Amino acid sequence: AVLVEAAALLAGSPIPFRFLLAGTGKLEPALRLRIRDRSLGDTFRLIGHSDQITRLMPAFDMFAFPSLAGEGSPAVLKEAMACGIPIVASRTSGVVEVVRDGREGLLVRPGDPEALRDALLKFAADSNLALECGRRGRDRARDFSVGMMVERTEAVYRELLEAGSS
Repeated sequence: AVLVEAAALLAGSPIPFRFLLAGTGKLEPALRLRIRDRSLGDTFRLIGHSDQITRLMPAFDMFAFPSLAGEGSPAVLKEAMACGIPIVASRTSGVVEVVRDGREGLLVRPGDPEALRDALLKFAADSNLALECGRRGRDRARDFSVGMMVERTEAVYRELLEAGSS
């Protein structure tokens, strides 16, 4: 809903925005109604559940994740970063551990469509910033690989073993 409100605020922008929404749930009918009521039907494409999002990601200019609450460690953000896509996301727990504000993306207050609009416009207006955040995101995504997680876990165990033997 926050993304729909941000899109309504972008309607007068000289930069044309198009949004692809994936996923389903109990809020989907209300979301579709909100899009229709704000005359944003041409701006949004709702594709429902898809296992093919990572195949579509390379075509994205940016990735918006306007979550209202903490998300653990959102895998979809890591996937978008691995594709080199700059992120616009809410500053919530889990997200801030993955995306660093001004580095791999732009973080905004949860539930704030104006802040979300401003961040989307910032990337749209500054392609160098978007490209740089995408590049940094691709580099950072490697930190979340399975191999890197195994290395870190082993390092903690080695450290504990060494501390216990002294």
